[in-house]
Amino acid sequence: MSVGALRRVGAWLMALAAVGALAGLVAVMPDAAARAAPAPVFTVAFDGLAPGAPQSRTGTFLLERDATLAAFAWLEREGLMVDAALDVEVCDSAGTCADAASSGTVFIAGEMDVTVTAELPAESVPEATGSVLGQLTFTADEDSALAGTGVDVSVVLAVLAALLAVGALLVAVGHRRPQPKRDGHP
Repeated sequence: MSVGALRRVGAWLMALAAVGALAGLVAVMPDAAARAAPAPVFTVAFDGLAPGAPQSRTGTFLLERDATLAAFAWLEREGLMVDAALDVEVCDSAGTCADAASSGTVFIAGEMDVTVTAELPAESVPEATGSVLGQLTFTADEDSALAGTGVDVSVVLAVLAALLAVGALLVAVGHRRPQPKRDGHP
């Protein structure tokens, strides 16, 4: 067997080994994509918010599956809402309620109420407008069939294996040494 043939066989074996190794990783590695419920969307408006006088407003959204409240965060606070004390309570249709700042409460699927209570400090001078944007994050068990979010590791590994195999094949096919000239012909 010639040296070139040995190199091509070696490249093929390397490509097969890479595909096998990555396939093995896919088989033993758990799916790393998080299972998260769709982001709830709701709006509440506070008209005539006065210093020292708390007001509450309730918005609703649909939680598609049983899920656990994992986190809550204010993403934006503008205008008069920057100085306001804001409390958020989340309740499901079965009557389970929790402060949004606490995580770990399990809610059943269905219509959810989110009550926001705002109070301006007594010494503040209210501005004409203000807004807040908050985000509730829910998670659920794998068997609850929530849509996957994030990147599926097995897909990434399969693409990498295919690229590695194609690269090794191209190296094997394209790596030929020039043959020595025979009979004095160029």
